[in-house]
Amino acid sequence: MGEDGVVDESYLLDVLQALLERHVHGQQHDASEVVDVLNLSMGYYAEDRTFTSGPVADLLDQLAERGVLVVAGVGNDGTDAPFVPAALAAEVPQRITAKAVPPVASVGASNPDGSTVALFSNNLPLVSAVRAGVSVVSTLPLTNGMGQPSSEVRSGDTVRCTVDPDDYTGGFGVWSGTSFATPVFAAELATALVDEGHLTDVSPSAMRRRGIRALRTCIGRVRS
Repeated sequence: MGEDGVVDESYLLDVLQALLERHVHGQQHDASEVVDVLNLSMGYYAEDRTFTSGPVADLLDQLAERGVLVVAGVGNDGTDAPFVPAALAAEVPQRITAKAVPPVASVGASNPDGSTVALFSNNLPLVSAVRAGVSVVSTLPLTNGMGQPSSEVRSGDTVRCTVDPDDYTGGFGVWSGTSFATPVFAAELATALVDEGHLTDVSPSAMRRRGIRALRTCIGRVRS
């Protein structure tokens, strides 16, 4: 992914394929390689309905068949246009049968009040969960961009100025977006899986059942 935040679909497919192969190998030989939850804080706007059976959907279906929980952000443009992969979200199965598969979970962003949805958060037909995604403080690489403080006053050896919006040498930044809400929900799912236990059974059927139960548990929660 380049500095502009854009990645070619072919690269994304290569990464998803590599994750799938690692996961399958883990289920067969080394449980430490198993992928329990896949967070996708990214997406694209589909031009037509073919996205429901396209290459991205196909790989995510294969991951779900193997028991991987896929969590995707709904996007940040305040639209109801299909934003893939979040637009692939579906209702959690009511019954856990041998063929039941955990669906993609789509995540929107809430405001700091915890009760309203951020205006920028896309309004997709199905939003599985809404989690904190506005003014989120998180760690960042120690970089200093080309920006400058908007105002500066010097008095002797003391410099007083407004904050430099591109200076992250303090190691932290404040951001907003469904990309930040999505990993919050992914972490909740991971916690639910740990709380349930029995993680040593990494067969596809066992992982699918655990995943569906984790989705049921976490989708019903309200988090600010």
